[in-house]
Amino acid sequence: MKYVMKKLLAAALIVGLAVGSYALLGGNNAEAMPPGGPHCKKCKDRPWCGCTLDGAPRISCDPCCYDTYPLMTCLD
Repeated sequence: MKYVMKKLLAAALIVGLAVGSYALLGGNNAEAMPPGGPHCKKCKDRPWCGCTLDGAPRISCDPCCYDTYPLMTCLD
């Protein structure tokens, strides 16, 4: 059981890093940029979708999602 949990955790970490990198590099949604500061662009169709949610960085605009480790929080 311990081995399976380690493998699942490793897979989740790899997927999380891949998704985060994809979003930071523009992915299919070039508006999802690095969180906060001058690098964070506003979402055109969702003005209420901020750069961070309780300190968690936004990873996409459509849907409006944040990387709230270990899960993702979407507001759409």
